[in-house]
Amino acid sequence: MAETTITVAEIHCERCEHAIETALSRVEGVRAVVPSAARNEVAIHFDEAATSEAELRARLVAAGYDPVSPVS
Repeated sequence: MAETTITVAEIHCERCEHAIETALSRVEGVRAVVPSAARNEVAIHFDEAATSEAELRARLVAAGYDPVSPVS
């Protein structure tokens, strides 16, 4: 089981939180999604054998949210 936190600047309200939770919960291998408008973050617990952080980021984009690129 893996955990990641992705920063998403456009989380403004509970409706945004719900939309993100719904979109990511549909991804195979995702166990928990905890979006926070207050912190502009989404904490995700997922099975690395079933999905990847790249796929989760792609699903955020497909749902209309732009994840902030990680600092390298």
